[in-house]
Amino acid sequence: MSLNRISTTFSLAKLIFFYYNIVESSQGKMGRGSERRDPI
Repeated sequence: MSLNRISTTFSLAKLIFFYYNIVESSQGKMGRGSERRDPI
């Protein structure tokens, strides 16, 4: 079994999701990334 490849894929997917979350937060609300749970 290629357990190492699964672990690498999961780590890469988590890194991409984290990066996308930061980019989407900084573009959606300028400087209000910590308050994105409040829509107002």
